Amino acid sequence: MIQLNLVGLTQLTKLLLADMRQQQYGRILNLGSTGSFVPSPLNTVYAATKAYVWSFSAALAEELVDNNLEWVYSMRRHPQTFEPRRRNNCSIASHT
Repeated sequence: MIQLNLVGLTQLTKLLLADMRQQQYGRILNLGSTGSFVPSPLNTVYAATKAYVWSFSAALAEELVDNNLEWVYSMRRHPQTFEPRRRNNCSIASHT
């Protein structure tokens, strides 16, 4: 799980972002979980890795603000409202 949600996400983003920046266009979709925000007993590692996905995604959105690149963080039953500082390249998709 750590390899998938931390290492895999980071390496794939780094690999794809170089081409996206060169093309000045692209979208990144990161799949999240309510575990990003809520402690999850007996699923500690899962919740911690999803918190990384959220934090990584939010920081990446700030880095991409001056480019024509966009990220979407998607999860089921989003428990709280997210208000990004800059809305032009960031969105949250919540599914029930």
